[in-house]
Amino acid sequence: MLQGISLQEILTRLEDLPISQEITDNPIWFPVLEAMHVVSLGLVVGAVLFLDLRLMGVFARKEPMHEAAKVIGLIWLAAGLAFMSGFLMFAPAASRYLANTAFDLKMGLIFLAGLNMLVLHLGVWRRLADWNESAPPFAARLAGAVSLTLWVLIVILGRMVPFTQ
Repeated sequence: MLQGISLQEILTRLEDLPISQEITDNPIWFPVLEAMHVVSLGLVVGAVLFLDLRLMGVFARKEPMHEAAKVIGLIWLAAGLAFMSGFLMFAPAASRYLANTAFDLKMGLIFLAGLNMLVLHLGVWRRLADWNESAPPFAARLAGAVSLTLWVLIVILGRMVPFTQ
Protein backbone atom coordinates (compact mmCIF):
# COMPACT_ATOMS: atom_id res chain seq x y z
CA MET A 1 0.00 0.00 0.00
CA LEU A 2 2.82 2.41 0.85
CA GLN A 3 5.08 1.13 -1.90
CA GLY A 4 6.26 3.98 -4.10
CA ILE A 5 5.21 6.68 -1.62
CA SER A 6 7.96 8.97 -0.38
CA LEU A 7 8.50 9.80 3.26
CA GLN A 8 7.65 13.42 2.51
CA GLU A 9 4.31 12.37 1.01
CA ILE A 10 3.51 10.32 4.13
CA LEU A 11 4.37 13.30 6.33
CA THR A 12 2.23 15.60 4.18
CA ARG A 13 -0.69 13.17 4.41
CA LEU A 14 -0.34 13.16 8.20
CA GLU A 15 -0.31 16.95 8.26
CA ASP A 16 -3.42 17.05 6.03
CA LEU A 17 -5.51 14.68 8.16
CA PRO A 18 -8.71 16.28 9.51
CA ILE A 19 -7.53 15.71 13.10
CA SER A 20 -4.24 17.47 12.28
CA GLN A 21 -6.14 20.41 10.83
CA GLU A 22 -8.39 20.55 13.91
CA ILE A 23 -5.36 20.57 16.22
CA THR A 24 -3.78 23.33 14.14
CA ASP A 25 -6.93 25.46 13.83
CA ASN A 26 -8.27 25.16 17.37
CA PRO A 27 -6.03 26.98 19.90
CA ILE A 28 -7.08 24.75 22.81
CA TRP A 29 -5.94 21.38 21.40
CA PHE A 30 -2.16 21.77 21.41
CA PRO A 31 -1.92 22.98 25.04
CA VAL A 32 -4.28 20.19 26.17
CA LEU A 33 -2.23 17.59 24.30
CA GLU A 34 1.01 19.04 25.61
CA ALA A 35 -0.28 18.92 29.20
CA MET A 36 -1.36 15.28 28.68
CA HIS A 37 2.08 14.52 27.25
CA VAL A 38 3.95 16.16 30.12
CA VAL A 39 1.84 14.51 32.84
CA SER A 40 1.96 11.05 31.25
CA LEU A 41 5.68 11.34 30.59
CA GLY A 42 6.17 12.44 34.20
CA LEU A 43 4.39 9.26 35.32
CA VAL A 44 6.54 7.14 33.00
CA VAL A 45 9.80 8.73 34.10
CA GLY A 46 8.84 8.70 37.80
CA ALA A 47 7.90 5.02 37.75
CA VAL A 48 10.95 4.12 35.63
CA LEU A 49 13.17 6.06 38.03
CA PHE A 50 11.79 4.07 40.98
CA LEU A 51 12.27 0.77 39.15
CA ASP A 52 15.75 1.68 37.85
CA LEU A 53 16.96 2.75 41.28
CA ARG A 54 15.68 -0.55 42.70
CA LEU A 55 17.42 -2.46 39.91
CA MET A 56 20.63 -0.59 40.66
CA GLY A 57 20.32 -1.48 44.35
CA VAL A 58 20.22 2.19 45.35
CA PHE A 59 16.62 2.47 46.55
CA ALA A 60 14.11 0.17 48.28
CA ARG A 61 16.75 -2.54 48.73
CA LYS A 62 14.61 -4.48 51.16
CA GLU A 63 11.60 -4.37 48.81
CA PRO A 64 11.31 -7.60 46.81
CA MET A 65 11.83 -6.85 43.14
CA HIS A 66 8.50 -8.44 42.18
CA GLU A 67 6.79 -5.91 44.49
CA ALA A 68 8.69 -2.96 43.01
CA ALA A 69 7.85 -4.25 39.53
CA LYS A 70 4.15 -3.63 40.15
CA VAL A 71 4.71 -0.13 38.70
CA ILE A 72 5.20 -1.69 35.25
CA GLY A 73 1.44 -1.54 34.58
CA LEU A 74 1.48 2.20 35.34
CA ILE A 75 4.47 2.61 33.03
CA TRP A 76 2.61 0.94 30.14
CA LEU A 77 -0.58 2.95 30.70
CA ALA A 78 1.28 6.25 30.97
CA ALA A 79 3.50 5.36 27.99
CA GLY A 80 0.36 4.73 25.92
CA LEU A 81 -1.01 8.16 26.83
CA ALA A 82 2.38 9.77 26.12
CA PHE A 83 2.53 8.07 22.72
CA MET A 84 -1.03 9.09 21.81
CA SER A 85 -0.59 12.71 22.88
CA GLY A 86 2.88 12.88 21.33
CA PHE A 87 1.62 11.51 18.02
CA LEU A 88 -1.25 14.01 17.98
CA MET A 89 1.21 16.86 18.57
CA PHE A 90 3.55 15.45 15.89
CA ALA A 91 0.99 14.88 13.12
CA PRO A 92 0.10 18.53 12.33
CA ALA A 93 3.78 19.44 11.88
CA ALA A 94 5.32 16.07 10.99
CA SER A 95 7.76 17.49 8.42
CA ARG A 96 9.04 20.12 10.84
CA TYR A 97 9.47 17.64 13.70
CA LEU A 98 11.24 15.07 11.58
CA ALA A 99 13.73 17.74 10.49
CA ASN A 100 14.42 18.64 14.16
CA THR A 101 17.67 17.11 15.45
CA ALA A 102 16.56 17.09 19.11
CA PHE A 103 13.31 15.32 18.14
CA ASP A 104 15.19 12.74 16.05
CA LEU A 105 17.64 12.06 18.89
CA LYS A 106 14.76 11.81 21.39
CA MET A 107 13.00 9.22 19.23
CA GLY A 108 16.25 7.27 18.82
CA LEU A 109 16.80 7.23 22.58
CA ILE A 110 13.21 6.11 23.20
CA PHE A 111 13.90 3.22 20.82
CA LEU A 112 17.10 2.38 22.74
CA ALA A 113 15.24 2.56 26.08
CA GLY A 114 12.69 0.09 24.70
CA LEU A 115 15.49 -2.16 23.45
CA ASN A 116 17.19 -1.99 26.87
CA MET A 117 13.91 -3.01 28.53
CA LEU A 118 13.47 -5.88 26.07
CA VAL A 119 16.99 -7.18 26.72
CA LEU A 120 16.39 -6.95 30.48
CA HIS A 121 13.09 -8.83 30.29
CA LEU A 122 14.37 -11.51 27.91
CA GLY A 123 17.56 -11.94 29.91
CA VAL A 124 18.16 -11.53 33.62
CA TRP A 125 14.48 -10.80 34.42
CA ARG A 126 13.61 -14.41 33.54
CA ARG A 127 15.68 -15.46 36.55
CA LEU A 128 14.00 -12.95 38.89
CA ALA A 129 13.20 -15.68 41.43
CA ASP A 130 16.96 -16.15 41.96
CA TRP A 131 17.53 -12.52 42.99
CA ASN A 132 14.07 -11.23 43.89
CA GLU A 133 14.98 -10.50 47.52
CA SER A 134 18.72 -10.00 47.21
CA ALA A 135 21.09 -7.68 45.41
CA PRO A 136 20.35 -7.60 41.68
CA PRO A 137 22.95 -9.18 39.39
CA PHE A 138 25.30 -6.97 37.42
CA ALA A 139 23.19 -7.25 34.23
CA ALA A 140 20.10 -5.91 36.06
CA ARG A 141 22.08 -3.08 37.67
CA LEU A 142 23.56 -2.19 34.30
CA ALA A 143 20.12 -2.21 32.64
CA GLY A 144 18.84 0.10 35.39
CA ALA A 145 21.75 2.52 34.95
CA VAL A 146 21.37 2.53 31.15
CA SER A 147 17.62 3.09 31.45
CA LEU A 148 18.01 5.92 33.95
CA THR A 149 20.60 7.63 31.73
CA LEU A 150 18.46 7.25 28.62
CA TRP A 151 15.32 8.65 30.28
CA VAL A 152 17.17 11.68 31.66
CA LEU A 153 18.49 12.37 28.15
CA ILE A 154 15.01 11.82 26.64
CA VAL A 155 13.53 14.44 28.98
CA ILE A 156 16.34 16.91 28.21
CA LEU A 157 15.95 16.41 24.46
CA GLY A 158 12.17 16.72 24.76
CA ARG A 159 12.63 20.14 26.32
CA MET A 160 15.08 21.09 23.56
CA VAL A 161 12.69 20.25 20.69
CA PRO A 162 10.89 23.63 20.61
CA PHE A 163 14.20 25.50 20.67
CA THR A 164 16.17 23.61 18.00
CA GLN A 165 15.89 22.87 14.32
